[in-house]
Amino acid sequence: MYTKSHISYFGKVVTICFLILSSLGCSKQAAQISTPTFAENAPLADFILGEWHSIKAEDASGEITDAQFEIIFETKSEVDFIVIYLEGGADGDTFTYSFITSNSIFVDNKRILGGETWLLERKDGKLIVTRTVDKKTMIIELERGRLK
Repeated sequence: MYTKSHISYFGKVVTICFLILSSLGCSKQAAQISTPTFAENAPLADFILGEWHSIKAEDASGEITDAQFEIIFETKSEVDFIVIYLEGGADGDTFTYSFITSNSIFVDNKRILGGETWLLERKDGKLIVTRTVDKKTMIIELERGRLK
């Protein structure tokens, strides 16, 4: 039969084990995500792969938008497009895409009749996406990584 001292001792051992195990699983330092590097002459289809976040977005007239964007080229045929609104909230979806030319893709956005076309440009390690939807153009300048 267990006595009070045995139960008390068992409780202390369990508590100490829990504290040790939980401290091993917690780190104050965030995991470092490696940023892929590409040769200057790497094909655009390879260069775009990975996570990108907007540093500037404007319409064709030069008016800057309040929204921010995350674009994640998961594979050579699938892209996540996420809009983050300044006042809060986000909207996004995953689409398939295919290259039309060496620097433009067709994005099969089911929300838009006929999809959309993106012109892609590599500039100083950044990605410039000129997105045309329903005869409206938006230019999004992106750098690697997620929004902080």
